[in-house]
Amino acid sequence: MGGVTALLQQLRDAGSVCLDTVIFFYAFERHPRFGPASQAVFGAIAVGEFQAYASVLAAGEVLTGVKKAGDDDLLVRYRDLFQRFPGLAWWTLTLRSWSTWLRFVLPVAVLPPMRSI
Repeated sequence: MGGVTALLQQLRDAGSVCLDTVIFFYAFERHPRFGPASQAVFGAIAVGEFQAYASVLAAGEVLTGVKKAGDDDLLVRYRDLFQRFPGLAWWTLTLRSWSTWLRFVLPVAVLPPMRSI
């Protein structure tokens, strides 16, 4: 077992994952190498195979890029997707909440660098 199959099994076994900005870009922009794995992760999250967490900073980074591009329709679609995506919780990280994050959310799976998939 390897590649995307192994990755998804690791995430199922962990029960939750913290997502960084890059996975959103890879999935949304259909990156030729990493897009399929990223989309598979989001598909598994959507059907409840494991819980995902992301910082609001990640959403801000994605939305800032879309805003700079001047695509208001895409900006609204992404914002709505972020608000409604099943299995994805957004964290507002402050110094105080970071300690809570570390104590109660972790250990969770951390995605390996995409180049290793």
